[in-house]
Amino acid sequence: MSGFTFLYFIGIYAIMTFEIVLLIMNYRFSTKPPIAVPGVLRDVYTPELVEKSILYTKARGELQIFSTLVEFAFVTAGIFWLFPLIERIAVSLTGSFVWQGVLFFAILALIGYLSMLPFHVYSTFVLERRFGFNKTAPATFIADSLKEILLIAAIGVPLLALSLMAIEKLAYWWIYLLLGIILFQLLSGLLYPVLILPLFSKLKPLEDGQLKQAIFDLSKRSGFEVKSIFVMDASKRTGHTNAFFTGFGKARRIVLYDTLIEKHSLSEIEAIFAHEAGHYKYRHTLKGTVISSATTGLSIFLLWFMVRSGIIETIFAVEREFTALLYSGVFVMSLFSVFGWLGSYISRRWEFAADSYAAEIMCTAGPMIDALKRLSASNLSNLRPHPLYTALNYSHPTTLERIEKLCKIDSNIDEEIKGVKS
Repeated sequence: MSGFTFLYFIGIYAIMTFEIVLLIMNYRFSTKPPIAVPGVLRDVYTPELVEKSILYTKARGELQIFSTLVEFAFVTAGIFWLFPLIERIAVSLTGSFVWQGVLFFAILALIGYLSMLPFHVYSTFVLERRFGFNKTAPATFIADSLKEILLIAAIGVPLLALSLMAIEKLAYWWIYLLLGIILFQLLSGLLYPVLILPLFSKLKPLEDGQLKQAIFDLSKRSGFEVKSIFVMDASKRTGHTNAFFTGFGKARRIVLYDTLIEKHSLSEIEAIFAHEAGHYKYRHTLKGTVISSATTGLSIFLLWFMVRSGIIETIFAVEREFTALLYSGVFVMSLFSVFGWLGSYISRRWEFAADSYAAEIMCTAGPMIDALKRLSASNLSNLRPHPLYTALNYSHPTTLERIEKLCKIDSNIDEEIKGVKS
């Protein structure tokens, strides 16, 4: 076994094994009794809700561990048998390199989709329904799935064909792929809120009233002016609550789940919006795009280097560059897990900063604290995640960490107000 072959398998299986072990550690740590509810959450967590939260965490943890093991088996089968087999099938059906590649990735995507479909169905119609979250009707689930497949085919096949043409014709194809990905991300930011999101959910403008006026007033104070605020019919699919902004420029939209409006007070929704405005104020979206583009550029360069070197074809006895690209991608994605862990750390710092901004612009942290408590309770958040799992995988700090920070900020705000009055 060559040195690179050894590195290839160690890089993939060490990371995958570590991730599975981490999932098991988090599962055992999160569900082992007794679980004491932090004092700041006791006003929203009844003993019955605590028990329900533990059971939900346990059920989700079991499903995640099992699905990850299936992914592990799928990757292993692919490396040692399935990828070369699909390559031979694609090559036998057409003489065009581009269409061979399209068929190769289409067949692989179909197999991957079908292997994960049972978990998706179980999560939606068994697990989420058991805990009162799922509202999705079977017809809606099927319609959404078909729309996703058609959308991926309509967008993905042309983009994949162009990428394969670049790989076939251009020596330094990684540069063109990177530029294409960046352009696609920019276009997606413009088109997603206007064309794609409405395909799956009904969006209606927020009705005139106290909430709409409060959000517009807050947006002006924060400099995060928006022209459109929409309510999404999330209750058609889920009982979870959420809010987000999407797009940029004139396509920027604030989207509120109807479940959020139903379960939260006006001041809490204001605080949630102020939090999103904080991300805009500190340019977190722009910084995230720059970091993502840099990471993507490095990964594509490594893919290009590995494919051009011919080492993958030698190790795995495959013939086509698109198959070598897939083998290389499995390896690079495993190694780049460390960037995901680093990204989680950066994201948590940004969440703290956005929380702080929300408290400052509203002159109190109270509404944000109340919103976090209610979000945690209504979504049955994990009350005791494993610290290492949190550090590597959580894009948001735990509710307790955020509340503790906000309480300190609130104390500082009170002291400043007293200082001004005196």
